[in-house]
Amino acid sequence: MSIVDQERRELLGYIWALKPSDLSVLQGCLTTDNSQMATPKGSNNDLFWLYLVEKKLAQEELLKAETLFEARSYSLIDEGRALLSTCVKKILNDGYLPEDAVFIKGSVEMLIKYSNENEPVSLNKLGTLIENGIGIFQSYEEALKLYERSAKLGYAKSMYDLGRLRGSEKGMNVNYIDVYYCFYSAIERGFDAKDAIENLKKKMTQHEIKMAYSLCTDKEYFMKTVTANIDKAFENEKLKDRSLKGDKSVMKKFSVWYWILKLLGKEKK
Repeated sequence: MSIVDQERRELLGYIWALKPSDLSVLQGCLTTDNSQMATPKGSNNDLFWLYLVEKKLAQEELLKAETLFEARSYSLIDEGRALLSTCVKKILNDGYLPEDAVFIKGSVEMLIKYSNENEPVSLNKLGTLIENGIGIFQSYEEALKLYERSAKLGYAKSMYDLGRLRGSEKGMNVNYIDVYYCFYSAIERGFDAKDAIENLKKKMTQHEIKMAYSLCTDKEYFMKTVTANIDKAFENEKLKDRSLKGDKSVMKKFSVWYWILKLLGKEKK
């Protein structure tokens, strides 16, 4: 791999790690000749532009006006404009993690800082890196936590990723009703997960499908059905104990009921 190609792949990682508003600032600089941008010193966007300066893709400028915060101003050089335009176009067209992107310490740290600010898209992207062990440690459990945080903030793709990971062999105690709920919620928020639901239904019983659909569309019916079966789910304490001890022959059945009870706030000790 040439040095030039390595730097292009690192640049892809940096651009992909930008939060949406900072990516919009970059796009604005690319579409307007001789434009300058100002950003607070020490911010993630400042770190990104300092990286561009280091790679001789941008240059620091004198501030044209006073700001209410300590800031730096930057502009792109011609070589940087051409390379960045190609990278941004690739990221916007694909939408997902670029296969040839490389994530180094700087780009990963940017993403972590964005996530600490509860930026939903960044939480999802950090979850993607951690799920796959790209540029950072690998953990399905930690990835799920990040997807959950992002989903609670309304990001549709994170609802899909929750269902995808929970419904995979990587997830523990697969709960098809839960997975269906995640996919359905993603669709309601504008993410195309219709194929995911159709593929999931092939693995579900008709009763599970009915329960899942009622959870998403008719919660009153769902609540009545679940309440009528709560005691039945726990009538055999030995079954419960075996499940909690990791007996896979009963874990799936028990985990579905436990999730439903948790949803209702009626967990039994």
